[in-house]
Amino acid sequence: MHRTNSKGFTLVELMVTIGIAAILAGLAAPSIRDFLMRQRMTGIANDFNASVLRARNQASSRNVCTTMCMSSNPGGTSPTCESSGSDWQQGWIAFFNADCNGSISGPKQASDIFLIHESVGNDYLLQTQSSKRKITFNALGNNSVNGTSEFDIIYKDTSTNETKKYGLNICLDALGRTRIIPGENSCSNY
Repeated sequence: MHRTNSKGFTLVELMVTIGIAAILAGLAAPSIRDFLMRQRMTGIANDFNASVLRARNQASSRNVCTTMCMSSNPGGTSPTCESSGSDWQQGWIAFFNADCNGSISGPKQASDIFLIHESVGNDYLLQTQSSKRKITFNALGNNSVNGTSEFDIIYKDTSTNETKKYGLNICLDALGRTRIIPGENSCSNY
């Protein structure tokens, strides 16, 4: 009689392996979710900072005023500045503002627009604390605001655990510089 050694897994070994893998996946899932949420909030902050920096650099390098504003239609054919609200998550635009008019409602012509950023999504909010819908930079790259403007990046609303853990504030000063600080702090105290 000839005996062959079979190679492979028994059903019991396979079920134990699948059970261990399921337990490990269950333990890792919350960490992965938190990591992705933190990365998304940081990504929004970096996008906003890059947009502010680009608007500021365009102003100083071209020796002309620029304006960055909440857009009423960032994905459309002729975006303009939003006239109400405080939620920048809907998107923003930046354009040349040759007249240095701080009350301008949008670019004079489509070719003045040099940056369009579409919505960051409905779950993540980029809100200004002072209802600031526009940021204008003069030819020196200075911001037209007095003091510091503060923008909050939150998840859904300020009371969620994710916002408390991973929320961020972006501080914009009168020189047009930004810095990112933890969400539980305010720009004036940090």
